[in-house]
Amino acid sequence: MHDLLIVGVLLCVSRAALWGVSWFDRRGAGAAELSRKLLHVAMGLILCPLPWLFDGAWPVIVLCAVYVGLLIARRFLVALDNHVAPVIDGVGRRSVGEFRFPIAVAVVFVLSGGDRAAYLAAMLVLTLADAAAAVVGRHYGTWRFTTPGGSKSLEGSAAFAIVAFASVHLTFLLLGSAGRVETVLLALAVALTLTGIEAVVTGGWDNLLVPGGACLMIKGFQGASASLLLLLLGGVVATMPVLTLLFTRLAPPAGVEGGSEA
Repeated sequence: MHDLLIVGVLLCVSRAALWGVSWFDRRGAGAAELSRKLLHVAMGLILCPLPWLFDGAWPVIVLCAVYVGLLIARRFLVALDNHVAPVIDGVGRRSVGEFRFPIAVAVVFVLSGGDRAAYLAAMLVLTLADAAAAVVGRHYGTWRFTTPGGSKSLEGSAAFAIVAFASVHLTFLLLGSAGRVETVLLALAVALTLTGIEAVVTGGWDNLLVPGGACLMIKGFQGASASLLLLLLGGVVATMPVLTLLFTRLAPPAGVEGGSEA
């Protein structure tokens, strides 16, 4: 009953966050993309404390299942859809990214296996780095590149990398037991890998692959030595140009334009 009570509280807090972002959107205080990312950040921050609230995975799975159920229900209930559609669909495109967000939370919670630092770092990357890439790319992106799913910008990818590095590095400085050098190397390797994933993955799949990949890398290498982490970082750096040539095509600088998330 205690866990179910916390689930209910989180659902109420999420409802309040949605109301607040909807109010912000109705006032016309920002662009549709900004309102969507505000909701993304708010929901991510609400769900960051889950390892401190629950000992087992089942309440998290129930919570995320309720989120998914509500997102499905809005496709069939006009009143519910009218309430959330201006925020979620206001950017003029409908993807399945909103479904993969709660699924990713449950997946990361299970993958972390009770490791609070791994869960929190992955969630902060999902919550903050993705939003930074979208905002910077949309408003300041001039060097654009095309991917199999659309176009993004070097500025957005750079913002993602910086925020992803800070998310992992600061989390492990506060909660981890690794040395400073190891923490920096791990954060760099994770940030660069996830930047590559975020740059080429579209359609909402990044909401699942980015935090899942972050959690797996952190769990796999957080106890590694500095020499092994340096080797990992070197492999990531060496691989990125190859992947860039295979999956992206750089366009000449242009004026700021919309239509992509980063």
